[in-house]
Amino acid sequence: MFKKNLLYLSLFASLPAWSANVLINPGFEAPNNGNGWVAYGASYPINATTEAAHGGSQSALISGRTATYMGVAQNILDKLQAGRGHDLRVWVRTRQDVSATYSLGIKLVDASGTKYLSLDSRTVAPGKWVKLGGYYRHSPTGTATLAQLYVNGPAVGVEFFVDDASLEPPVAYAPTGAATDFVRASGRKLVVGAAATPIRLLGTNFFAYGDEGETAESVLGGKKFDQEDYALAKQAGMNVVRLNAWYLLFEDNAAPYVYKQEGWDWLNKQIVWARNAGVRIILDMHAPQCGFQGPDYAGTFWSAGNGAGSCQDRLKALWTEIARRYKDEPTIASYDLLNEPKPANQAQWTALAQTLVNAIRSQDSRHLAQVESCFANDCMTPPLVSDGNVLYDFHNYDHWLHSSQLSYGGDLGDSNMRYGDRTSMALPWSWDTTTGTLLENTPIPTGTSAWAWYEGKRFAINNAGVIAAVPVFIATTNTGKVTFDDFQIREYDPAGVLVRVVQNIDMEKAPANVYLLENHDPFQSFTGLTTTQRLSGTTGGKVIETTGHSGSASVSISNANGKYLVKMPKLTFSVRQGYSYQISGWIKGTSATGGTGAMGIQLQNNKSYVTPTAYDKAYLEQSLLDYGFQFSLDHNVPINISEFGQSRRNYTADRGGQAWMSDTLDLMAKYGASGQNWDWHSTQWGLYGNLYGYPDPDYVNQAVADLFRAQNAGQ
Repeated sequence: MFKKNLLYLSLFASLPAWSANVLINPGFEAPNNGNGWVAYGASYPINATTEAAHGGSQSALISGRTATYMGVAQNILDKLQAGRGHDLRVWVRTRQDVSATYSLGIKLVDASGTKYLSLDSRTVAPGKWVKLGGYYRHSPTGTATLAQLYVNGPAVGVEFFVDDASLEPPVAYAPTGAATDFVRASGRKLVVGAAATPIRLLGTNFFAYGDEGETAESVLGGKKFDQEDYALAKQAGMNVVRLNAWYLLFEDNAAPYVYKQEGWDWLNKQIVWARNAGVRIILDMHAPQCGFQGPDYAGTFWSAGNGAGSCQDRLKALWTEIARRYKDEPTIASYDLLNEPKPANQAQWTALAQTLVNAIRSQDSRHLAQVESCFANDCMTPPLVSDGNVLYDFHNYDHWLHSSQLSYGGDLGDSNMRYGDRTSMALPWSWDTTTGTLLENTPIPTGTSAWAWYEGKRFAINNAGVIAAVPVFIATTNTGKVTFDDFQIREYDPAGVLVRVVQNIDMEKAPANVYLLENHDPFQSFTGLTTTQRLSGTTGGKVIETTGHSGSASVSISNANGKYLVKMPKLTFSVRQGYSYQISGWIKGTSATGGTGAMGIQLQNNKSYVTPTAYDKAYLEQSLLDYGFQFSLDHNVPINISEFGQSRRNYTADRGGQAWMSDTLDLMAKYGASGQNWDWHSTQWGLYGNLYGYPDPDYVNQAVADLFRAQNAGQ
């Protein structure tokens, strides 16, 4: 599913001409060949070759090195602008059939001495061109006497190719287009041009924000996207990018209301890149002053501020300045005022949204304002504001327990919801269920026993009120200890035939940073997510052990007086009527007594007001109507879904992620809605799933790209 597409890759040969590159002979093409380049740390010649090329017909072959620090360099001091940011890129490939690690950096000599500034480092697989890149702000101490861009790193004896290097200073930005080029609201439609041609904004999200405590450099030097990605989005059938901006790019908390040129340079660059590629930008304030919001937000944005001025006032001022600067720029399709607001109530968000719209209109009458739904308890749809040029917005991952399954961000295992399978019911939220029957396997023997695999019973589901089940570890009147580790949950059809292994869990501790795992096992890291339940009169204790049957963790229960349960609510899975479920796994006993220990499942029942609903297109259509489509119909306003998607592990035939995405796009077309997939580049949700480096075609979800291309073909 996530395979390289040769037509997709061919786009690199036909990208727009990025004219800002100021390097000498960046592609090592004839007749200049290696002119302008020097050996780094040595005196060997820089030779051009036709043996391999990333672009054009030649590259530089670096050979004859006698130390790892040797490589290739170009002097760039006369090309740098003091106090400004620069983008540096270079493509590398190993000549031999080995992996090698490369570094891109700058050697700077100034009044403080010699510094080596590392911009990027990557391990490159054999036979593969890989882009290295980084962001460099030229702020020397005193007078700089040397600045060299360099590439080095592989072991002595490893030869490599270098091609398509670039050094780009801040772009020369100026708005373009006529007044009619702005996307604007017309009833439930968006239109553009003198003929008011209907347009739907279909695209993706470019991740460009961080958490409080991070610095703006995490975005300025980030590798979530690059200039080519705007063109690749166009190639994928998309006409818009929702750019997830961050207030910290534009102002610091230590100096509120004082805007940084570096932020405007960054935004100018995005606009030029998008314009050259033929796509528009939704400028989204994804992380405002006082921090990213969302359903779990507990910051001070909606109260007193953060000691650096009112965050609401600062957001208002920032939007006012953005509107002033970009009022004549039609490449920006809309201003998305605030991502996933979490106010005390809908009225509070309505008042702020109106304030922000009014502030924008004081400078800019032409751009769409974009108003999202909020996460207060009474927020079901976006709030109406008084303005005739508004795009209303909501997010849709419904059902979240399906769309985010097997992703670390969701902390969920396989929910066993299979989109499009009418025997698969949509899981209610936990508050819409009650705890049902506890189904237990045969307990292990008393005494001390080594790790052993215990095959579980098959528990049939023949009660229409049962909707789900939770894996459970059980200790009963056991004064010793029982320890649990790896387990499986299997599903059998009514004839007793194995349908699937629903979950295959290795009880491990969560890594320090789950987002730094590229090829993670999604069935790990749940020891810290367990909860306990002591039935009436029960005592006992749960411990996360530092050893296990496999890996480095397991869960034990000691001194259980009565029935003591360790439950895994994040691993709740949907059950089907007439099917059977079996939990089996590894257990060991230490001086176990009484009822010892066993694995089991605890059933979850629908509350009386919940009607079991098949997880299919009818469910999805009703969900979209509830969250925003009916709002659009009722108020005759345009609607957008600025985030929707499926975790990458859902794109299998049995889980139905691709069918969910196809049906979502079809329903958006039916109701005239715009929308942007979440997201372009991330290991959990991305169209590109690689962790390290820029978006990599070897990790593309081509199925999603094809769906968007088909939707946009008629526009």
